[in-house]
Parts: sequence; structure tokens; C-alpha cells
Amino acid sequence: MFILTKPKKLIINKSKIAIITPSWGGAAKFLHRYKIGKQQLIKEFGFKIVEMPNSLKSEEYIYKNPQARAEDINEAFSRRDIDGIFTTIGGEDSIRVLPYLNKKIIKNNPKVFLGYSDITTLHLFLYSLGMVSFYGPSVMSSFAENGGIPSYLKKYFVKTVCNNSYPYEIKSNSNGYMINNFSWDDKNKQNTKINRLNPSKNTNKLLNGKGVREGNLIGGCVETLEGLKGTEFWPTKDKWQNAILFLETSEDTPNIDIFERYLRNYAIQGILKNLNGIILGRHIGSIKEQIAYENSLLRVAIDEFGLNDLIIISNMDFGHTRPIFTIPYGIKARLNAKNRSLEILENAVV
Repeated sequence: MFILTKPKKLIINKSKIAIITPSWGGAAKFLHRYKIGKQQLIKEFGFKIVEMPNSLKSEEYIYKNPQARAEDINEAFSRRDIDGIFTTIGGEDSIRVLPYLNKKIIKNNPKVFLGYSDITTLHLFLYSLGMVSFYGPSVMSSFAENGGIPSYLKKYFVKTVCNNSYPYEIKSNSNGYMINNFSWDDKNKQNTKINRLNPSKNTNKLLNGKGVREGNLIGGCVETLEGLKGTEFWPTKDKWQNAILFLETSEDTPNIDIFERYLRNYAIQGILKNLNGIILGRHIGSIKEQIAYENSLLRVAIDEFGLNDLIIISNMDFGHTRPIFTIPYGIKARLNAKNRSLEILENAVV
């Protein structure tokens, strides 16, 4: 039996958080956006913020120095005074830090580790060490949201990393998801509250299946996951058995044909047939694009590989959408097809 090590929960108005930049050096380029995220984190949660030595270095420096990025991660895990580790933003090359990470230090010092998108790489790394991590907000794209941290994001962030009470159901965001993503280049737009789509269009969507199924949550950003296939960090076959796969696409909007090739690889590996369910995140682009991804998933899973009983729920509020809930990586959850719901069945922190 695969038993995961769970970190200590974060404590409002007390915990100390290390800020790291394991991928793209966007914090230096959009420093005003980073500072807003930092300020809103302090205001909403009272966390004490510690910027690691390289977290605000230039884009060029971050790109050229993956070892320095890894050293920040190693140090953040090793320090006894640090309770959690949050990422500034995603990117595209966090995989380059993997050779420099100290597995012994990290495994012996479990902490709340938070991020999404390209940070999928590090979630799989931690999962390979038998550690729970958290697929959720980053400082710049979530905690720095225009008009303050969304109540929906805050609710499930606190439930997941600051509370060991369970089970709890993750509901759809009733206030509607955010659109009109203003460019971070325009500092004056930071205080402009962005629009929300009609809440009536914001419900979880059952694509296939019936009944109730349970399994451990594994997944991430589909493009980033591709880079880990065939490596030592890709979950072994037994980890996929009865799992719930969560997938989401980035703002790069991968081509539908490429997306289907990704999915066929999951099928040929034997992953899809062993799953107890799939949840698909809401795409950041148009509803038309979202439907195209849904149709592709159904085409591969149902039409091509005959997985007619697989529960598939789409339009979920995680990943590259706004606002988002936090997913506890590797934790047991339940999918209910009738209610189109996701329920977390065990504590992710202690």
C-alpha cells in the first residue's frame, strides 16, 4: 500500500511561507503584479513571507540557472522556520531543476507545496517521493487577482491546506468565472475589477458515466505531463490503478489533434482503463474550445477505446481558469456522476 507523507497544516496569522521561482522568471518582469500577490497574501491570511535568494531574479538569470532555482527549493524545504512553499508563477522548463533537487532533504522535511501549470513537474517529483502536495494558486496569477483574492479560491485553499477536517465537497463556483484577462504590462489595470461570466453557465458538466467511484487524485497540466512520461518521476502502473485523473490545458491552447495523441498515449499505457474517473478543468479560452477538448476526450476514451463506464466530469474550477480550488495531490476523492461532484475523502495535512 502506497502511504503518502502529509505536511503540517498552515496556520492563519502565523505560518511562514517561502516564495520560489522554479520555472519562468516572470516575477522580476512584472514585479508590480508579484507585489500585489504578496500584499494580498499577507492581508487575507497573515502569512509571513520569505523570498528565497533567486525568486525575484531576472528572466534571463532564472532561465540560465536551473541549479540556482533548485537550491532555493532545497533550502526552503531544509529550513525549520518555513512552513509552506508557494510558487510565483508557472512557465515551461521547471523540468530542468530536477537533477539538482536533494531528494533526502526534501523527503525528510515535508511542507505544504503549492503551484500549478508547469509546476506539475514538481508535484510529480514530490509524489514520487511519497509526499502530498497541492495543485493550486500561485502568487502572481491567483493570489494577485484584480480586486482581491476571490472568496471561492480562499474557501477551498483554507479547507485544503489550513484544515484537517474532512470529508468535504468541492462545489462549482456560484459567482461565475472571470473573463477579460487584462495584460500585466498595464499597471493601471491592476485595480480594475474583471468581469464574470453568467453563473448559470458555470456548473460542472457530466460527459460520461454513472454511479459513484473513488480514487486518488493524480494529474496536472496536460502539456507539462508530457515531459515526464518515460522518466523516473512518471507514476508507476500501480499508482494509476483506480485513480482519478485530473487534466487541464494551459493558455497555450494545445491543438486538438495533439491533445488526442496525448490521450491515446494514456490509453496505450493502460492508464485510462484502470482509472475510476477523469475530471477536466475549465479551459481559459472560449467555450467553443472547451467543448472541443471535451469531445476529443470522449472520442478517445469512449469511441476509440470503449471505456463506456468511465466517469468523466468537465468544466471544473482548477488550473488555468479563475477562480480555482486547490487539489490535494495523491489524496483520496470521490466522484458522483449524478451530482457531478468531487468530494475530498481524507485530510491532506496534519
